[in-house]
Amino acid sequence: MDTNLLQQILTAVFVAAAASLVGSFAILKRMALVGD
Repeated sequence: MDTNLLQQILTAVFVAAAASLVGSFAILKRMALVGD
């Protein structure tokens, strides 16, 4: 397996996980603000 390819895949997975985490946090925050 190519190391460069593996690094790109790992980076993509990390970015996707971080984006989904930030997105869900923003949605929760917005729901909490609306619920107030």
